[in-house]
Amino acid sequence: MKEFFLCIALLNPLFGISQVYEAVAISGFNHDVIAEGTGNSSLSTTSKEMDALGISNYVLCNHEFADANSFTPQNAYGLPNNGLLTTTNRTYQMNPYTESNVLYLLRNESGILTLDSATRFSNLSLLCLATEGSATISVTFNFSDGTSQTESKNILDWFVATSPFLGYGRVKRINGPFAAGVNYEGAPEGKPSFSIFDFVLPCIKTVQSITVLNSSPGIPGGGDNRAFIFGVSGTPVNTTPFITISASQNNICKGDSVTFTSSIMLGGLTPVYVWSINGTQVPLTNKSTFTPTNLNNGDVVTCSLTSNELCAFPATVTSTPIQMVVNARKIPKVSIISSDSKVCQGTPVSFSATPIYGGTPQFRWFVNGSIQSSDSSGFILIAPEDDDEINCLMISNEFCIAFDTAISNFKSVAVTPVLAISIHQPDSANIEGDPISLAATPSGGNWYGNGVVGNQFFPNTAGLGFHSLYYGFPGNECTLPDSVSIKVFEIKLPCEYDPAELITPNGDGKNDQWIVGIFNKVCIQTAEIEIFNRWGKSVFKNNSYDNLWDGKIDGKDLSSGVYFFQIKYALASLSEPVKKVGTLMIFR
Repeated sequence: MKEFFLCIALLNPLFGISQVYEAVAISGFNHDVIAEGTGNSSLSTTSKEMDALGISNYVLCNHEFADANSFTPQNAYGLPNNGLLTTTNRTYQMNPYTESNVLYLLRNESGILTLDSATRFSNLSLLCLATEGSATISVTFNFSDGTSQTESKNILDWFVATSPFLGYGRVKRINGPFAAGVNYEGAPEGKPSFSIFDFVLPCIKTVQSITVLNSSPGIPGGGDNRAFIFGVSGTPVNTTPFITISASQNNICKGDSVTFTSSIMLGGLTPVYVWSINGTQVPLTNKSTFTPTNLNNGDVVTCSLTSNELCAFPATVTSTPIQMVVNARKIPKVSIISSDSKVCQGTPVSFSATPIYGGTPQFRWFVNGSIQSSDSSGFILIAPEDDDEINCLMISNEFCIAFDTAISNFKSVAVTPVLAISIHQPDSANIEGDPISLAATPSGGNWYGNGVVGNQFFPNTAGLGFHSLYYGFPGNECTLPDSVSIKVFEIKLPCEYDPAELITPNGDGKNDQWIVGIFNKVCIQTAEIEIFNRWGKSVFKNNSYDNLWDGKIDGKDLSSGVYFFQIKYALASLSEPVKKVGTLMIFR
């Protein structure tokens, strides 16, 4: 039996024995020395023996291979099928057994194990093994900043070393079958054993790769001390400081204060804060909170944290920025309009308010200084009085206002009274009679119409016929003028009742109607007429004629020509009607 040595573990003075080592994914293995599968050939499933070919020619195997080849005692031989070696505080993950799963180094050979992900570690550990006696290795940790750290360690032979990872047995690198004690051995005795090496690293350095050199002096008389690296485990350092900031609000009004609050991780016992606005540091701000009052729109606030946490790297970090929205102060305003500034008495007037920067405003309406209504942008004055003055107070809740109330303009209302006119006048007057005094209530109005002078009606000035006389109050559009009709007549005895013999109903205002006499109480009272065409057919008849026939029948014009008429006059002076006949010419 050869002499074997143990790989001694180092304790981390920074973190002590309580450190947890996690499996580290690496590449760079160069040989397969672990037999696997359900076949009986440890030769074809490995690429090289682990110790002297002529003397022992052994390799390792997994549980599957050992069970498939009936190694006894059962379940005693072989590495875990998943390649995972664990204790309560450390884990190593071997490379798949079907691939290169070891960094195999003869004397003076070196190899590089590259981390799949460059990481900072407080400790790294190598799962190693030596055959043909102890082996000396030189381990160099290569950091991302171009620096490195090198240590030399001595690995004891695999049948001498002792560690938590032992008793897996070994098997000849041959084609089976395998005889117990001859072709496989060691498991019942707790052999062979892996060695573990722990290294303390600068926790602010990022490890990229590990270079391992077999620097063993060699076996006297010839041969190599062989070194094997099966896995790497480590304690990652997660000590990058972190800082975030939040604002009590980031949409503010000019002049408002806002409080920024930081939240940090891994800041240490005495972290240093530096607050900045637009990249310029604000003096005397070494606090976790910051309350500026002079921010402008678009200002960007950040905070830098300098940590004194052990292994903090980088020591200084800066938060993500917060860009502020700072709004200018607005001046609320309100104006009012009315549906009318001049109304008739008893007519309601509506008012409406137009706010500027009111938000969702409230309103208070005032009439002559007295409050009338609230909380509506509209107001109706039911019974306005002359010279009433209306205004409005607006209460604003708009964001960013200089003050929260505004007074509107004033609107006045002119109210015109509505008068009830009553006229008492005769309905006729003799053209030769005296002027008639006109009377109406209420007094103070004006008379106008044909024959009117002041408050008198002159029949001879107006002339014969019907006249409308009007009484009203100029400038008072709320009181409509009232009117009466008065007829001016002429008394002639005996009566003249000669009808017209020609009409020209062309709409020119002359001879458009057939006049058959003047109707009044003194002479002609009524006339009954009938018109015949030249063939003696009656074309028009009226028993109470009023001088308005215009030569139409049922709205249609009679053709121009000669027609015959018959009239029966009822005269005031005769009990029997007077009959007249004759011709009427219609000319269009």
